[in-house]
Amino acid sequence: NDVPILTEIGDQQTDEDIDFIIDISASDVDMATNDQTLTFSVESSDSSLVVVTAETQGDGTAGTLTFDVQSEQNGTAIIMVTVEDNGDTSLIDTNSFVLTVNAVNDAPILTEIGNQSTDEDEDFSIDISASDVDMATNDQTLVFSAVSSDSSLVVVTAETQGDGTAG
Repeated sequence: NDVPILTEIGDQQTDEDIDFIIDISASDVDMATNDQTLTFSVESSDSSLVVVTAETQGDGTAGTLTFDVQSEQNGTAIIMVTVEDNGDTSLIDTNSFVLTVNAVNDAPILTEIGNQSTDEDEDFSIDISASDVDMATNDQTLVFSAVSSDSSLVVVTAETQGDGTAG
């Protein structure tokens, strides 16, 4: 009984929040002779970054890896794929590669302000706030600005405070 051979996969990359699937394959010179099938399995070194599942198709010479990139995560993980011969479970081949998940600059989210009203000749101010999931990761600050649809009626100014999450 011969050892199965996993086809080289190579390093992979994707952007943050983008799941994807790749095809994988393997061979074993004595599969037909010994009436064998192959089975794929996979492990991720960082399941907080990506959860990977392997699907074996048919006799095991083909399969897929499904990459479930976890929300708002970026970095690298080592992915180890194994193909196993059902004729002898000690006969395996493995291939490890690096998955890089690239950071993506996410848009900030402004907290709903709602309609405002005031009496004639009466100035007022409101507190505004916003958030951005990757501010700390990307060393960012937010800046507020505001405009009036009728500057002859209302003049609006915005002041950013601190890191920009309040104004």
